[in-house]
Amino acid sequence: QPIEEAYGQMVASVLGIQTPSALARHQVDLLNALSLIQADIAAMRQVFADPLESLVRIRRYKNDGQALLRALDNIRIALESQGVVYASGESGLILFSLRP
Repeated sequence: QPIEEAYGQMVASVLGIQTPSALARHQVDLLNALSLIQADIAAMRQVFADPLESLVRIRRYKNDGQALLRALDNIRIALESQGVVYASGESGLILFSLRP
């Protein structure tokens, strides 16, 4: 449950960020990926109540994780193309450490 709640908090946090229009599509992709992972985790927790749904979501989990990495990487690419640079210690720097 703590992991599911953490993803829910990430979704809420991303929803609260004012995003430039050039990054809006990437923000939506990020929100979709975070929401799907949260749903995957929620379904996995219900394995004894609804095993079929749990199995479907377990199967999706890897693809949803890859979608999250793609969304973060696309944000990095968009920021780089606009000349955005982060100094060490700034939270945005993590996007640049996730390069494939």
